[in-house]
Amino acid sequence: PAAAWLPWRGWALISTRASAPPLAGRPASARWSAVLACASLAASWKPREREEWLKSFLVVAAGLAAAALVTGSRHDWRNEMTGLIPPYYNYTAFVLTAAAASAAAWAFHPRGARGTRRMAALAFCALALACLILARSRGSWLGLGAAMTVWSARRFGPRALASIVVAAALLGGAIAGGFLPGPLEGILFKNYRLHAEARPRLWRAAAAIAKESPWLGVGPGSFAVGFRRRPVALDNGAARWAMSTGYAHSEPLQAAAETGLAGLALWLLGAGAALRALFGPASEDPVQEAAAAAAAAMTAHLAIDNMLQIPALAALWLPALAMTSTP
Repeated sequence: PAAAWLPWRGWALISTRASAPPLAGRPASARWSAVLACASLAASWKPREREEWLKSFLVVAAGLAAAALVTGSRHDWRNEMTGLIPPYYNYTAFVLTAAAASAAAWAFHPRGARGTRRMAALAFCALALACLILARSRGSWLGLGAAMTVWSARRFGPRALASIVVAAALLGGAIAGGFLPGPLEGILFKNYRLHAEARPRLWRAAAAIAKESPWLGVGPGSFAVGFRRRPVALDNGAARWAMSTGYAHSEPLQAAAETGLAGLALWLLGAGAALRALFGPASEDPVQEAAAAAAAAMTAHLAIDNMLQIPALAALWLPALAMTSTP
């Protein structure tokens, strides 16, 4: 699984060496090396080891869900459900989304969980969905939609995929045309927050940083350096230009800003090779289907958030894809 990422890893090392603060790239390099090593190990696991991974993952996720409920109950749920991965509730939501998708795929597979295990998997799905509803995590709902799409396409074929694509297009048209009911629109755009939505502006800033240095970018670990040249206004804040961030809140745009547009092409090459396994037919192994559902959910979330910057979260994504692609 690491092989397809090696061209980008080499480019990232060149970018690190050429950047103004080259030492800033060492943590990023260490993180990616560790994650790719985890993925390579996961690819060598036997079916029994994969099943142990899935069970352990669901147990840990249940603990994270309980911790999220404890922290969320202290205030208003929305932004307080940080649980054991502070300071951002979406970190916990990322894990719960992947775990809920994998538990559902495991429970509904013809050769999957049975009896008590199936009931436990479905009970966990209900717990995870309750947490995600209370947190109002948009990335989670995007991830669950992606997991359902991949699962349906793998199990039922192109017609199921086409139906979901049409439904998604209609939903997108309703959002663009302003036809959503007021409460749903408020949840989608989080109109209740004091500060206006900054994420699209962060994405534009990341794209501008990449255009300034299209070949090598600003260097891994140095997004904050480029962001100072392309700041984003903080509406209703104590100071207009007080916002500071080291993340683009989109992993492809993070790669583009830090390693340039050339680096982004190599990053997408590695990601495409890893994601190719999701588009095959359903596996007879229920754990592989669970891993595929989890990987699809996480991939969608990565497009709009910075989850790969957290080593433990990155070590969920690529190993899940590795298990999906290994017979």
